[in-house]
Amino acid sequence: ETVVNGAAAEVMRLIDDIDIEAAEKIADAVNEAASKLELHNMLMKQFDNELSGKYYNAVKQLFIDTHKNEQETAEETQPEAAEQPAQPKKVDNVMKKRLHAILDDIATFDEFSGTVALINQSNTSQQLYINMMQRFKKDRGRTLYNAIKNDFRSFIGEDKKVKKHRTKRADNEQQNSVQTAAVPAEAAPTVSVPKENASPKSKSADKLTDEELAAVREIMEGCTSSHDLYIGVIKRFKRSRGLAIYNSVKDEFHRRQAAVKGGEV
Repeated sequence: ETVVNGAAAEVMRLIDDIDIEAAEKIADAVNEAASKLELHNMLMKQFDNELSGKYYNAVKQLFIDTHKNEQETAEETQPEAAEQPAQPKKVDNVMKKRLHAILDDIATFDEFSGTVALINQSNTSQQLYINMMQRFKKDRGRTLYNAIKNDFRSFIGEDKKVKKHRTKRADNEQQNSVQTAAVPAEAAPTVSVPKENASPKSKSADKLTDEELAAVREIMEGCTSSHDLYIGVIKRFKRSRGLAIYNSVKDEFHRRQAAVKGGEV
């Protein structure tokens, strides 16, 4: 039978159902960390968000007792609140309704519930992006993230730190993200639909059949934004073909929307 001594044994006493290997990693972090903040960061590198938070809370007092003299000195210059990791904001009813409005047409039930869980674990948009890449794989995670990122930033107050007027470079990057991630951003309400007299041979529609062109025109009648058009096309033609059609018609729709706003149509 393996005998566990020292800090690892104390960790196993404090945390139920933990194996020796994990206990030794936590014990090493307790002994090596110079502050509670550093302890938390070390645990974050070893374990996922949920476990690292659980383990941090379980061994925080052990860390304080182990480094009592050093900790007292550190806390004179660094407040407790600055060391403890901020808790992510939990999804409330208002945010959940907003997520339903965005995701119900493009996400499965498991993807929706998984996205809510990841929001509840994420303090920043960067952290949410990483979490979604890990859970849903690269392409699908990016698609779902791009669909909700603006609302998430608003939900946690992150958008208040962003300048109201974006640079031309930022706008171009956003448009590229729409094309590669297959999700139009809410902040860029310009897409494309062929004009009534557009020919199947035209540059913007040379890959569309007459039936597809007619269907796109019909969908466009009820669209007020690129997001609306994207959802409508995906629902009508399924994801793979819908994305190809959306990318084919978005530029023409952009010009058409601009003409409507300018009073030309």
